Amino acid sequence: MKEFKADVFAAVTNWDLNAGSLGERILGYFTEPEDATQAAKGKGVQGTNGSVEKRSLRVVVYETLEEYKQDCAKSAKKSALSKLTHDEMAALGLKPDDFK
Repeated sequence: MKEFKADVFAAVTNWDLNAGSLGERILGYFTEPEDATQAAKGKGVQGTNGSVEKRSLRVVVYETLEEYKQDCAKSAKKSALSKLTHDEMAALGLKPDDFK
């Protein structure tokens, strides 16, 4: 498994350019905010400028399907355990620090 992380500036618009009610659409990701601003210019709802947002991206590339399945199972377990209270974890003999 390979993991790539990058801090970027997203040029953002909306799927519905008349009312802006259908959710966001990414026009592109840029390393410089000025480039994102230019890409979003005039691309927003009713011809307004789209927005520019700083975001942290994470991309995971799996080398095998088995590796993907193992990562999914690990994420599901972590999600399930995060819903337990400290008392419930103690009753199961688990420690909160075991699953960070």
